[in-house]
Amino acid sequence: MIKNFSDFLVEEAREVYFTFGRMNPPTIGHGKLLDVLSKKAGRNDYKVYLSQTGGKVKDPLQYTDKVKYARKMFPKHARNIIL
Repeated sequence: MIKNFSDFLVEEAREVYFTFGRMNPPTIGHGKLLDVLSKKAGRNDYKVYLSQTGGKVKDPLQYTDKVKYARKMFPKHARNIIL
């Protein structure tokens, strides 16, 4: 029988590792960065956030294309590259 709602509240400490990057275009060096990030995170979660700049001479890829190519180039990190 349920006595009160607070019996079901569980707080636990969790860590999340993250990095920001332009990755326009993604390179082998970015892959090495993602490998180091996942190694440092260990069993914890990690996230990769890409900048939304694009369309200029210095940044040739649009944001959605950049995410798509990064996920294809680094398939073992694809679920951690956030759109």
